[in-house]
Amino acid sequence: QNSVFQNKSRVPLDFQDVQKEMKNQSYIPELSMLLTADQRPVGYGQIIRNQTAYYLVNFGIVPEYQGLGYSHFLLEALLNKAKDDGLEIILLEVFEDNAKAVKLYQNHGFKTMYNKCQWTYQRYDKNSPTELT
Repeated sequence: QNSVFQNKSRVPLDFQDVQKEMKNQSYIPELSMLLTADQRPVGYGQIIRNQTAYYLVNFGIVPEYQGLGYSHFLLEALLNKAKDDGLEIILLEVFEDNAKAVKLYQNHGFKTMYNKCQWTYQRYDKNSPTELT
């Protein structure tokens, strides 16, 4: 996951983080998949459960293997396993400016439920406009 999301604003995971996640009630071992190629991990994705729904999370392919069809293969495997397990609805969140991800999910049957806007507020010191107060 650290390689997949290295350019995003995410805190890198360590082994203890993964162990903690695996003990969480939302974790479903059979719906957590690691994709390998050339004897190395190249992609990861999982479907988790909260109290009311199932969500596709932490899905991605390492940069050097992107654009080669691995995301389609991994997503199809996850969705097939979920279907075999009786899941009928799977939700996910993706930024709409992530065109590749949006297209991937649409190609696999996901539909937009709603769009939300993300806002950032930063307060600047008027005497030093480049520094946060």
